[in-house]
Amino acid sequence: MSNLEQEQLSRTEAIDLMEYAALLWWNKFIILLVAAICALGSYLITDLRFTPLYTSTTKVYILEQDRNNTNATSGLSLGMMIASDCIEMIRCRPVIENAIDSLGEDYADYSYEYVRSCISVKNPDDTRFLEISVTTPQPKVSQDLANAVRESASTYICDIMAIQAVNLVEEASLPVASTSSGAPRNAVLGFAVGALIAAAVICIRHRLDDTIKTPEDVNRYLNLSVLGALPVMESATEERKKKKKR
Repeated sequence: MSNLEQEQLSRTEAIDLMEYAALLWWNKFIILLVAAICALGSYLITDLRFTPLYTSTTKVYILEQDRNNTNATSGLSLGMMIASDCIEMIRCRPVIENAIDSLGEDYADYSYEYVRSCISVKNPDDTRFLEISVTTPQPKVSQDLANAVRESASTYICDIMAIQAVNLVEEASLPVASTSSGAPRNAVLGFAVGALIAAAVICIRHRLDDTIKTPEDVNRYLNLSVLGALPVMESATEERKKKKKR
């Protein structure tokens, strides 16, 4: 390929990019409209189809037995190991079943498997704090189960693991806002996907449209020079349309 052909090809590609940029800018309102419709649809589908979940969290501090013969480093490592053991203890069957029984007949239908799936326990790095969270579709149920599991776990941990005490730091409160609907996030994704789809459809339609509209199109598609052009008179065009209607 000669230098002249390469220069002409690069010029054509630059013109195409500018043309597509102008095309998208000209149709920006259509793109925004499609994107807004997709965002609204994603938000409504997520909000109506998925059940909102509510999380209630309680926090405790694990106070182990005094060990005078351990240094600070080994004591910290031992504390982290104890915290890991406590996490497993909180999710065991006796702890959860005892918590369900303590809540009375209103929670008699709740099974160990269901409650265990609702519980999550976190241990912040390099600490002896434990955060017990319960997530369910009912805010009150989340709060009651979190507090009941904490009380039951505190008793079992002290008895079985010989922990000095499990001190309450923060009780589980009644959650107000849902924690896992995902509607705002899906709305943003829907807006982006809608804008991309609208832009792609506009560019593809423009690419497939091979009709000649301007003298520049004659040179571009047919590689011919335009010798002259006859303007279309608007008045003559309107008269023809009126005659056709008659």
